Amino acid sequence: PIFVKEGAIIPKYPVQQYVGQIENPDLTLEVYYKLGKETSVVYEDAHDGYDYNKGRYSYKTFKLNGKENQLIIHQHKDGLFETQYETVKIKLKSLPFLVHSIEIDKEKFGLHQLNFADNTFDAPKDFTEIYIIGL
Repeated sequence: PIFVKEGAIIPKYPVQQYVGQIENPDLTLEVYYKLGKETSVVYEDAHDGYDYNKGRYSYKTFKLNGKENQLIIHQHKDGLFETQYETVKIKLKSLPFLVHSIEIDKEKFGLHQLNFADNTFDAPKDFTEIYIIGL
């Protein structure tokens, strides 16, 4: 078995045999529910040199706040590196409620875009906050 800390936000990329096999791989964030607060980070760079010394990296801090029927995710980014993907796939895990509505940066998100089979949806890579409201 694999044990995951509640509230963790785990970055996942497609399996590759070597770095660069898949050009511009998409990022999936597995978000594990927690009643309370938790912080996770994701570091990204070009994987091909020392540009990170010049600030060309991306250091994203995710703050998760889980409530009884609500999950809030805040994202803050440091660094100058811009990833090639435009969206991230959010995969919600262990939610104790059914999703009723989602807001991304204070805009309603159409539930028809949520895959209810595995609780996934796409969000802009540069979102600042996601509110997931349950029943």
